[in-house]
Amino acid sequence: MIFSSRDWLASTGNAAAGAFLLMAMAATTLWAQVAGLQPQPTGPTVTGHWTGKMTMVLAASKREVTLPIDLLLEQDGNNVTGKLTMRGPRAIPVKGIEENGKLNLLWDFNEAEHCRLHLQIEGDTLSGNLYNYHDNPQKWDVDETGEVALNRTK
Repeated sequence: MIFSSRDWLASTGNAAAGAFLLMAMAATTLWAQVAGLQPQPTGPTVTGHWTGKMTMVLAASKREVTLPIDLLLEQDGNNVTGKLTMRGPRAIPVKGIEENGKLNLLWDFNEAEHCRLHLQIEGDTLSGNLYNYHDNPQKWDVDETGEVALNRTK
């Protein structure tokens, strides 16, 4: 049999137990707010043009590949959108979120390949890691990882 907190309080008849339960519920709510479950304030803006490079390590061959990156970003509050160019004229739409000086971007090359950048914002530089995932039911794992270093262009 499952009891609600109201049923439990009625069955115990204990005011101290009721007070303890109410305080525990209030503390849980307060902890959830403090622990970051609420939207975080925005940090420095990432709006602008960023250029640099990404150095990937391919999982299958362990080969290292360096690619130039060109990012054009716009920020509205915590939300970030933009376009990524790595090779050639094709621009890939990116979307993400910036919180407390950290930028997380996501983009898809196609229906089966998803990439994430986890970047730290420090002045006019973005640096961090790339994670590239391929949808493969036999292997739900990171296929490539790499380091990213970008500078804001003026």
